[in-house]
Amino acid sequence: MTLPANTLGDAPRRPKTALVLSGGGMFGAYQAGVWSVLAEFWQPDIVVGASVGSLNGWAIAGGATGDDLHQSWLDPRRAERHRYRFPRSIYEGFIDPSSLEKWIQELHAQWTPRCEVGVALTEMWTFRLQLVQNSEVTWQHLAASCGVPLFLPSYVLQGRRYVDGGLVTALPLWGALAMGAERIVSVNLLAGRANPLMSASAQALRWMTGFKVQVPSDAHLVQINPRPALGKPQEMIFWRQDRVEQWFERGRHDAMAKKHFVCDMF
Repeated sequence: MTLPANTLGDAPRRPKTALVLSGGGMFGAYQAGVWSVLAEFWQPDIVVGASVGSLNGWAIAGGATGDDLHQSWLDPRRAERHRYRFPRSIYEGFIDPSSLEKWIQELHAQWTPRCEVGVALTEMWTFRLQLVQNSEVTWQHLAASCGVPLFLPSYVLQGRRYVDGGLVTALPLWGALAMGAERIVSVNLLAGRANPLMSASAQALRWMTGFKVQVPSDAHLVQINPRPALGKPQEMIFWRQDRVEQWFERGRHDAMAKKHFVCDMF
């Protein structure tokens, strides 16, 4: 007897899905708004983030809801003013990282990943990109991914010094592809930003390192990006509740506009 074709062999393999989150400082509240919509119908197989995207991504991978992220961003402790210092070396930065490190330690302890998670780092001086995955991720890796040179410190991990995971490219699509993702939803907080200095610096680093992202032709990518830009570069540094609420609502609005594209991807 011949069995129907759909009963022969193993069931078709389901493509891996990924959520990829860029860096962008306080603009990260926009990603929380996006997730508040996506979380209603989707849980990715993989979450990859750089800089603030790694913080949001760690919580999302741990099962955080949109409301969880929203409340985290509204935490009044985020309003604590940065304390400046004169660094003893170029590796320390002008901003005292104490309050940020405390937030990251609490975040790391609060959530345990339920899916695969990747954190993007940049090796200092060589500018090689590094992806730390799953149980290997410590709070120091999250802090290193946020370590903006001259402003926040770099971190020595396993004998190598690392800084901002979004330094070469704000959006770590490369990390999701390396982890086997075939269906990707990306949120790039810095897409289309009219900041010549930031753009020129990133382009120069990509040229120096020969970095390119090759997205396979059979991969599916849905981009949810803020347009126009969320604000001026200095607004990425300081927390303000009204801005957080504004960026969160913009994230929700833009995610709703792309919701059918995400659903079609599955």
